[in-house]
Amino acid sequence: MSIVVEGVEKTFGTVKALRPTNLTVKTGEFISLVGPSGCGKTTLLRLLAGLEIPDNGDITLMDRVMFSRRDGKEVPAEDRGVGMVFQDFALWPHMTVFENVAFGLRARKDTARLKERVTWALEKVQLAGYEDRYPKQMSGGQQQRVSFARAIVTEPKVILLDEPLSALDAVLRDGLRLMLRSLTDELGLTAVYVTHDQHEAMSISDRIVVMKEGEMLQDGVPEEVYNHPSHLFVANFVGKSNFINTGNGTADTDGAVRKMARPELFSTQRRNKDDVEFSGIIKTISYLGDRYEVHMDVDGNSWITYFTQRPQLGDKVTVYLSPKDIHTIEEGLS
Repeated sequence: MSIVVEGVEKTFGTVKALRPTNLTVKTGEFISLVGPSGCGKTTLLRLLAGLEIPDNGDITLMDRVMFSRRDGKEVPAEDRGVGMVFQDFALWPHMTVFENVAFGLRARKDTARLKERVTWALEKVQLAGYEDRYPKQMSGGQQQRVSFARAIVTEPKVILLDEPLSALDAVLRDGLRLMLRSLTDELGLTAVYVTHDQHEAMSISDRIVVMKEGEMLQDGVPEEVYNHPSHLFVANFVGKSNFINTGNGTADTDGAVRKMARPELFSTQRRNKDDVEFSGIIKTISYLGDRYEVHMDVDGNSWITYFTQRPQLGDKVTVYLSPKDIHTIEEGLS
């Protein structure tokens, strides 16, 4: 395993930023930590990097113990051998691209074949020929690629990424996301990626860890987390959900609703004789290009469904759902 976290926790003052946490990441795996601001995902990343020190627990990277409260061991950040990519690029404005990428090597006094290694890193992020430019002469996407090059030039086995694409526009994010995943696969890196963007996490990750208030609520492959959320928060945070009344209350009142279905699973026509029928009033309509996103009032709940043709506001419509597409959330309803 590349990363093993056992019983790690962190408190800042009176705030429990990370509750006792266990996490294992296989060599070459790409996982994403997702959740709202303040959920503990960046704290966990910084603990792995050595930028923060845990209150308790053990952290092992590449079979090397980096921190152990029990054994009194603490390896400083600069000696952990991990690459780090930040949200704000963190480039030195007075340095050229070459010097920014070479900075980590120079700081470690690891300057053998310096030019060759920096050139290699810039080629990997498609910035060959940009060595003499300064950050201010580059676009945001190019600057972030420089930060990627700086992270890989030291040839780490583990790379940690803290919302690296959030400062970029949507088109740039899509392109860099594909490049980043391709690059980590090519180099055989183990990656831990922090993001609040669930769509980004779903598209790039082997596994997703959903966090809330310093706690890991669910850890699984994207399909499992999306189709079988184990917690009401996960169902709401990852994707869009329609909660189905069971006669014991609603999801917005006492938390008694345990059944949910994803919007794309509903149909405007009956497909099988055992389909469940639901009726509601259309409240809003949004055109998405390939379909219409329709918000409906169904038994006092706000639902989202998709239509191929534009309906009318205020219409009463019926949608159908296969029983097999209704998911029951077994726990975590508080």
